[in-house]
Amino acid sequence: MTGPWSDASGTYGVLWGVDLDSGDRRIISGTFLDPSAGFSRVTTGDGIDFTRPYHSLMGADGQIYVADNMLVGRVRVIRVDPETGDRELAWDSEDRENWGWCPHLSPRASDQQQPADDIRTRTFAMDAAGNFFFGNQKGGRNSGVAILRISPDGQTCSDLTRSGASLQNGYVGNGTGTGYDVVQGDYSALSVQGDVMYAVNMLNNALIEIDLATGNRRLISSASSMLLVGTGPMGRDGIPNFYTLPDPLDDDSIWVVGDEGKTLMVRVHKPTGNRFPISPELNLPKWERFVHGPIFVGNLGAGGMWFDPDDPDRVYFAHDTRGIVVAEISTKNNRILSL
Repeated sequence: MTGPWSDASGTYGVLWGVDLDSGDRRIISGTFLDPSAGFSRVTTGDGIDFTRPYHSLMGADGQIYVADNMLVGRVRVIRVDPETGDRELAWDSEDRENWGWCPHLSPRASDQQQPADDIRTRTFAMDAAGNFFFGNQKGGRNSGVAILRISPDGQTCSDLTRSGASLQNGYVGNGTGTGYDVVQGDYSALSVQGDVMYAVNMLNNALIEIDLATGNRRLISSASSMLLVGTGPMGRDGIPNFYTLPDPLDDDSIWVVGDEGKTLMVRVHKPTGNRFPISPELNLPKWERFVHGPIFVGNLGAGGMWFDPDDPDRVYFAHDTRGIVVAEISTKNNRILSL
């Protein structure tokens, strides 16, 4: 799990691990406040500092990769040794001299001095080869909506998929991948599962499957009244936009998770696009949420979410105000595991 904190001297962050049985915590890397030492700043590990870390993944090489939000639209990836906590830069989206960057092909020459597309997604993804992926945001350069693929060494940035370029942008007629066209907003809730990626386009309330080899896009489910695919809750209550996770009990289903005011989980049946919230029997205005326990207070946070590897009915959340919370899918019961 990752998390930022700030004080008068700046903004920092920390990567920490939690024992799923005891809730015991250990600091893996970063800078944090230690109240037992009189609120001293304590640093674990050596190397480049976190600025505002917001999502971490374990790479196939056994290293931990952390997305670090430098500025709005600018993201770094920091590689962390899980044993020593040492940190090194793996990629910087705006450092065109030292790292690969994706051009936006704006018709305006002045824009060419601005590398990469704006990256504002809450999560990123990695594949088995060590490539990492970010969703861009369509902005004033009209370069369309893409998922960017960065090579393991950080030296190459290319499109996994792209559509929706406009106004004489160089990507018009030269996108990547075919199928369902995303023309506005961005991709969020990225996850790689085998040879495909799953992503959410929030503006269209759409869950999309993307072939990692071709970039081709398939619309699985849409909760938009403009283009309805599948049955179930509508709008952001039907397709939230934080995380996508495989259902450990059903290869034909995927969980889509967000906060939308309170922690929200919706299971989507991939062959039909039908959407099944966790609490349909409660018949409340927001009936798909956890409605009792610590999850109901505050919001689901960035930083991580995962199923218990030994119990598919248990899921863990990094929570804004409640630390690590464990919940049961079948009963909706939830409790604080570590705070």
